[in-house]
Amino acid sequence: MNISSARLGDLIGDAPVVALGESAHHVREYHLVRHQLLHHLVDELGFTALVLESGFSEGLAVTAWDGEGAFPDGALTYRFGRNAEMRDMLAWARRRGVAYYGLDLPGDLASMTPALDHLATIHDIDAVRRTADKFASAYTMPALAAYRALPQPERDALTVRLAELSARFAVEHRGAAEARHELRLLVLLDQMLRAQAAGDFALNVRDAAMAETVDWVRAQGHERVVVAAANTHIQRVFPGLRVLGSHLAEQLGDDYVAIGLTAYGGATPTRRPAPDAPAGAETVTVPLDPPVPGSVEDFLGPRPAIADLRPLRGRPGPDRIRLLDSYLEVPVADAFDVVVSIPEITPTAEGVWRGGR
Repeated sequence: MNISSARLGDLIGDAPVVALGESAHHVREYHLVRHQLLHHLVDELGFTALVLESGFSEGLAVTAWDGEGAFPDGALTYRFGRNAEMRDMLAWARRRGVAYYGLDLPGDLASMTPALDHLATIHDIDAVRRTADKFASAYTMPALAAYRALPQPERDALTVRLAELSARFAVEHRGAAEARHELRLLVLLDQMLRAQAAGDFALNVRDAAMAETVDWVRAQGHERVVVAAANTHIQRVFPGLRVLGSHLAEQLGDDYVAIGLTAYGGATPTRRPAPDAPAGAETVTVPLDPPVPGSVEDFLGPRPAIADLRPLRGRPGPDRIRLLDSYLEVPVADAFDVVVSIPEITPTAEGVWRGGR
């Protein structure tokens, strides 16, 4: 898909934060389009940092990498590091001197261990680790089940210990900016687990944590930042939830530009419940049906398209956008500033998964 830097510059203007979405993870064409857009954003438009929907703690290995040699092992969560296209994009960015950070909570939302391993190099965290190890898992659903099984006094003790550790770091390690942000994300992971164990799924702690990471990266001196995450995270509005894009839009207004990526056809990875799989779910490949009437995909048609949807706000327009092999019903022009539609997508090999690293 050919997108000129002049066209992209017209679409984003002077926005300091631009987000690049995708309707599904592990899609080859989305990686390639993101790489093309990132090339223009960095080389022609002056963006200096990339933050990706992946663990912050794990991503510090990419932050320290120069883009040469082997890609750092275990540096991306959600199996993203297995995608050759993702590795190529990040290697290119690091060779260009683009700063990289993971947006997300550590351990695939299932373990505090990656952050604790870093924090242990500068402070005693054994009291936190003893409890955190009891529910740590390679997979989110088993971790939440193990956390729910903890006696309430143990959960409460973990929350108190993390608060105490935060106070210690505020006093004793004020100069350790990355470590202090890691600890903040651990506090939010603890609160996410508490909310989910209580059945409060409307309290979207994870996306608030990702928004705090964007704020943290900007505070490190990066005036223009690229965010790469799923469409459902970057969109400005989401039915019934405050997501990453909601926080950024409320904070920045028109200085935040959300670019959704979707597809007219092809095949997509999608999730299915799988109780016998290690993660309790699996991803499979399914063909995409033709776009339904009212969808942005039907609106844009089968050709490659990059469309500014902002003129449609307040007027009748597309009211749904692809989400995996289904649709999210939302006024699309309110959710995204720009939508890129690709004629056909194909999953990467990592799009099919039943567990395992």
